[in-house]
Amino acid sequence: MTPGRNQREMNFNWYTTTQTESVVQVALKFFSKCSQFPEKFSKSYYSKTAPAVSGYYHNKAVVTCLRPNSVYVYRLGDGKGNWTSSSTFSTYGCRRFEFLVVGDAQIGAGEITR
Repeated sequence: MTPGRNQREMNFNWYTTTQTESVVQVALKFFSKCSQFPEKFSKSYYSKTAPAVSGYYHNKAVVTCLRPNSVYVYRLGDGKGNWTSSSTFSTYGCRRFEFLVVGDAQIGAGEITR
């Protein structure tokens, strides 16, 4: 996950081993009961999929219309009942801004030519 263009967006990126329609579902954590994902109150965002390193596909989805100062629950899947376990993220107001930068040099992700 990475921040979007503004405080109301979040970018999701993940790999799959098959080129299928992938989706991220997001809902306010407020609607989550007894550790069950609140599918009834969620919104689905479908990914764009492209070939990546050998045997993998890269998926990208942009979640929009997030509320400030809120906690969200999300999960990734194929939209056909196969889902990851859910996780959470938080949004902040317009005046508060925090970020963490993590780099990935993709060492070993492809061939190096000289």
